[in-house]
Amino acid sequence: MPFLNQSHFVCLLISCLLGCGSGSTESEEPESNALPCGTVKQGEQCIALTMADGFTSKRHFILTLPNAETELIPVFIMLHGSGGRADPVADRFNFRQFVEANNYIGLFPNAIVRDDGVSTWNAHDNTYAIPHIDDVQFLNKAIEYVINERNADPQKIYIFGWSNGGFMANRFACESPQSVSAVFSLAGNIRGDLAHCDDSKFVAIHHIHATGDNVVPIAGDDQKGYMPAQRAIEMWSLVNQCDTITSSFGPFDLTNDEMGEESNRIAYDLCRLPVELTIIDGSDHGPEFDNAKLHQYLNDYFVRVENQKILMNKSKLMR
Repeated sequence: MPFLNQSHFVCLLISCLLGCGSGSTESEEPESNALPCGTVKQGEQCIALTMADGFTSKRHFILTLPNAETELIPVFIMLHGSGGRADPVADRFNFRQFVEANNYIGLFPNAIVRDDGVSTWNAHDNTYAIPHIDDVQFLNKAIEYVINERNADPQKIYIFGWSNGGFMANRFACESPQSVSAVFSLAGNIRGDLAHCDDSKFVAIHHIHATGDNVVPIAGDDQKGYMPAQRAIEMWSLVNQCDTITSSFGPFDLTNDEMGEESNRIAYDLCRLPVELTIIDGSDHGPEFDNAKLHQYLNDYFVRVENQKILMNKSKLMR
């Protein structure tokens, strides 16, 4: 598509996405610039996946499995932001409880650390992080691993990305739509255009952004190459063959750092799969969500995605 040490975050969500394959091992020590899993809590596993990118031979993620395993299990992947780690970000949003409560496989991966000490996903054009680090491949390997080894449902792969992780989720949806069902991106959209995206499959896109964000401004920043959130979601609406008409829902409350009902959702009509934008009035680059409400909001979105898939399949059958 068009796109640090041992207590490092449980690289469950994101890392699991990228590193998959027959060469995986557990509890491996990382090489230079590759973050280990960090704190692995009871019931979780640190998975090390073999990579062939000429930079590091191992990538790590934290893997959490549901208590009650069904025949095919949905997957929830979390991608942290620039300078972050999977473990603390998963705790910030209480995603360990989220995956457990909803019977998801959880993958919390860690990005590569640049020479300046900042962890980043190569989310833009192979130059933002480290040119020859292929994070699209990493996530594909992690997804492949849970499909082949952990009974993951290949039709229910959901990615949550924050900031740089949101940009990475958008890039992945653009370049590997066959590997993801839905993206939920907080304060991170796309770079460039979507003209070179793989159009073999539709991916649902939900972007959520606060008007008070001065790191990745909702109105965009030409100097930093950030396009306005509204423009990015319009581009995704074209990819998903939506109508130009939108429907609005709200206001409603999602955060603890703004009083009252601060959020509104805009959804494009008649899309192949949902394309949505949620605007938080106020707040900043890292809203203090009411995590219980955020979790319900995520689940409601995933339900809309699955319901739309059913309608789309029925439409195909009627042709």
